[in-house]
Amino acid sequence: MLGSAALSEASQKPSDQGVVLHSAAAANPGGVPSLVLPEAQESTEMTLSSSAAMVPAATTKDGVTGAMLEPSVLNKQWVRALAILAAVGLVSGSSIWMPSRIVAFLHVTSYALMLGTSVWNTFFVGLTMFKNMPRQMFGRVQSKLFPMYFGLTCACNALMIGTLLFAQGLAVTQPVVSLGYALAASLANWFWLEPKVTALMFDRYDLENKGEGKTEADKVKIGELYTDFGKWHGVSVMVNLLILCCVIAHGWTLSAGMTVGLAMA
Repeated sequence: MLGSAALSEASQKPSDQGVVLHSAAAANPGGVPSLVLPEAQESTEMTLSSSAAMVPAATTKDGVTGAMLEPSVLNKQWVRALAILAAVGLVSGSSIWMPSRIVAFLHVTSYALMLGTSVWNTFFVGLTMFKNMPRQMFGRVQSKLFPMYFGLTCACNALMIGTLLFAQGLAVTQPVVSLGYALAASLANWFWLEPKVTALMFDRYDLENKGEGKTEADKVKIGELYTDFGKWHGVSVMVNLLILCCVIAHGWTLSAGMTVGLAMA
């Protein structure tokens, strides 16, 4: 009994010789204490850590883990890009080396991207999310989408202006001026209005999320932030509408150079 007690006591105290003593219950079911050198223990821990590092971490989101969260091959960006290039290559044939054809293609494609993105964002995606998502979640998602939206439309707008100037020998015509207004408005929305509106929104969220800790001063500040947000958000919406009008007007200009044959009955 004394020997067992001594061993049990020793297993709870650090060894003076740098040896870790494991009790029978912890080390082996046979009741015989085991000695483990610190170097061996450290080596074991390093081996386990290395083995864990070799196993790829599973994708996890909202408590769901597994391959179902990984994008399929068709949803990978490089696959989409290759598919688009292949489609253009199949229909272009030998005309792909004609500079005028390339410029016209880039102009029309940029116009289509900008028009589609502007219409989708203005009339569909924003209103749909606003009606079907919690208010603060909607605002946080929009704060991520808007920089991408403005960046894409600015790139398309700049490419349209560049291709027009190239095709017209740098002549500044009415379409170039109209697209220039649209580009200036897009840049203002991207670098000035959107960051300002988003900052006001997040400042208001911070105060709203205080819960029971809100003071009267906080409530007054929330009202002021809401007013400022509504004012600047309205300005941003009007600027976006101006951009959309310029883009649609440019479509009328493009249609003048197109011939559509209609079969008469």
